[in-house]
Amino acid sequence: MARFALALLSLWLLRPTLLRAHPAHAEEVNYPLVTGFQRFHAADDSPEHLAKGGELLLNELNCVACHAPPEPLRRRFPGAAGPNLAGVASRFGDESVVQLLLRNPRMLKRSTPMPSLFAGPDRDEEELAALYAYLVSLRQKPGEPLLLGNVERGRKLYHETGCIACHAPDGEYVPPGFPAEATPEAPAIPSQPVRIALFWTADHLTRFLLDPLEYHPSGRMPGQGLAEIEAADLAAYLQASPLRQEPDPARLQETADPGLAARGRAWFASKGCGNCHETGDGPMPRRRAKPLLELRPEPHGCLQDEPLAGAVPYYYLSPLQRSALTLALQNLATTETTAGIDEWMTRMDCYACHARQGKGGPEAAREPYFGALGPDAVDRESFLPPALEDVFQRRTDAGLRDLFSGRAARRYPKAGARMIRLPEPMVEEFLRMR
Repeated sequence: MARFALALLSLWLLRPTLLRAHPAHAEEVNYPLVTGFQRFHAADDSPEHLAKGGELLLNELNCVACHAPPEPLRRRFPGAAGPNLAGVASRFGDESVVQLLLRNPRMLKRSTPMPSLFAGPDRDEEELAALYAYLVSLRQKPGEPLLLGNVERGRKLYHETGCIACHAPDGEYVPPGFPAEATPEAPAIPSQPVRIALFWTADHLTRFLLDPLEYHPSGRMPGQGLAEIEAADLAAYLQASPLRQEPDPARLQETADPGLAARGRAWFASKGCGNCHETGDGPMPRRRAKPLLELRPEPHGCLQDEPLAGAVPYYYLSPLQRSALTLALQNLATTETTAGIDEWMTRMDCYACHARQGKGGPEAAREPYFGALGPDAVDRESFLPPALEDVFQRRTDAGLRDLFSGRAARRYPKAGARMIRLPEPMVEEFLRMR
């Protein structure tokens, strides 16, 4: 792991000079980033409002995968599944990346919502070796080679099709129409990181961008209906960093010891990994913890402020997140059993692009990337994703299904941002609420 560890150290040491350029080096927060919570909840909120933020965290950190909510609350807390791990070792092609994901996922993505299961003082190297062997055993055969992308085309796509609504802009990219004497303002709302793209193989990153839902079924990284060449261009740009390390498939364990991999599968289930992740390896036993309503609103278990020995996951929560979760647990008995449109849009981060009833929409520092300062932008709002004051009322259920699937014709041709695509179950969940 020495070569990879050195590259990772470089990522941290060179951050001050690179943060203002390629988005893979943008600053990350030091706790699980849930954008809706970060944007709409603060320390001086009323306890009632902060408790609502805690409910959002219960869902987005997927606490409900282990702590089952009672039947009346299941629609309010559907959870957010983790990435599908089928073929995960093939995506990176380097044992160092896979091992770091197991040891401490924050080394690759500091603001990840994925907890560490080996942060405590009783880290078991034998367990880690078995889990690694199991993940390697999930490798898949490579698909047909895809197109090679163009970095400059990808850079333009990244900044003009809506990626920067959630992800950091390139500090050296100047939006169309931006005053020559001015410097684009850095976004205040933390961005979802893209640094892990540096460690993917180019083909797998392209395939991910073509169909994110195959890799991330939660829909938090939605599809945009990209053509193959567009996905290849975006992949080329996201990996156009001087710190990119070419994956070395020769460093990946060629064959996993079947016995060790079988023990790793058992550990995978017993530690609760199968509660959040599919593996494509058949049914996985689920680990059950205390039901949601039986959890005590105290700083223990998953809410502890330092890693503990045992099987308790450690989330690196911020003090505000702990407070919000504690308040949410106190109020669960009186929580509404059904979620509304606002809650659904906050969960899915629709407010990164769209405003509704005065809430959300692109923050001011991100607006220029939508073309709102371009030479044709007489009316800036026509270049931004539309506000949703009455869109839901104007469209039928069938029309909304077509919109979310990409079949509907665009009604806002000036807006360059692509309308996202969501999996059918989430669309149906949305339609039940409207």
